[in-house]
Amino acid sequence: NNDLWGDINLTAAALFIRENKFEEAITYLGKSLKSTENLRSTATGTIRRDILASKISQYKYLAFSYLLAGKLPESFSTIEKSRARSLAENLSNNYDEIEVVKVSQIQNELDESSAILAFGRLNPKKTSERILQYVITKDFYSAYISDTKTLSSTIQELGTNYSKYQDNQRGIKIETLLSVE
Repeated sequence: NNDLWGDINLTAAALFIRENKFEEAITYLGKSLKSTENLRSTATGTIRRDILASKISQYKYLAFSYLLAGKLPESFSTIEKSRARSLAENLSNNYDEIEVVKVSQIQNELDESSAILAFGRLNPKKTSERILQYVITKDFYSAYISDTKTLSSTIQELGTNYSKYQDNQRGIKIETLLSVE
């Protein structure tokens, strides 16, 4: 029953996304995720992990919808929450105990010469596809939708002052060479 309502809410969210009604999509994705988490709370072991793996795209579409609704901090936190849940499941820990980092926390930790470039793939099985890309500095944050080819070329243009980029990586820290305004 939870799974059926989750699927109905996910379908409604998809229709709202298609119509560019992202606030409505956020509402239905939230309901769908609540159904998924209720279902997961009754499962154990590999079944619990498999449910999360099969429904992880809900978090990515929620982050996508938050981003397009202009809610960057919520988008970033949603991507981080999905990663934390996946990690906790893989480690077989209780994910409720994992603290999700907030944009404001990152900004408090950064010095003036550093920036964070974080990204989340909507479909990690594809080699080139749309991604959510976040830029966070001490005093500024922004986000946009990009693709993996654009991300790779952007990173190559940065020169040598960044941590090594790998295809399965979720973010890098760069030393800023120019001020971000």
